[in-house]
Amino acid sequence: MSTIKSLKKDELLLVAEELGLDIPQNPKIIVLKNLIESSEIIETDKEFLQSVIDGVLAEKDAKIEQEKFKLESERAAKIEQEKFKLESEKTKIEFEKIKLEQLKKESLS
Repeated sequence: MSTIKSLKKDELLLVAEELGLDIPQNPKIIVLKNLIESSEIIETDKEFLQSVIDGVLAEKDAKIEQEKFKLESERAAKIEQEKFKLESEKTKIEFEKIKLEQLKKESLS
């Protein structure tokens, strides 16, 4: 269970937005904390505030996981592409070896 004090700036911004608070341009962390702490939601519905905080953190975690999955998928696709290139090069080398052997045989006969 996270509290306002443990939130980062981006998380505080999202919480303030979710609560419908008037956010000044480029606020500092302390301004955001004070804005949230001085809102009437703190006095009237702490459970709702906690659910907003939990929701913001869950959404952030989901985005991080999604980004990790995307990066891992891209990396796996790149590895597969490189494997394909290597196999293609191996095939070309084998083909050139066969051609060289045939040329040697032809020159000997």
